Amino acid sequence: MVVCRYRLETSSEGAGTCRIGAPDDRLAVVDPMCRVYGVDGLRVVDGSVMPALVCANTNIPIIMIAEKAADLIKASVR
Repeated sequence: MVVCRYRLETSSEGAGTCRIGAPDDRLAVVDPMCRVYGVDGLRVVDGSVMPALVCANTNIPIIMIAEKAADLIKASVR
């Protein structure tokens, strides 16, 4: 939270804005391989794919998402 004399602003992580889910999940934007539904060749690999914000620092979960996505991308090229 940022506080100044004239206004108050909040800031939070953008978790859940491009959440991972099954094709029949209306709120899901990406599949379990981080591919954006309906857009060929585009993946989202950041905190926004988490279905919900974790109650801790997001650094490690986002690193693990990126590591898993890198493995998925390498496997799809082979």
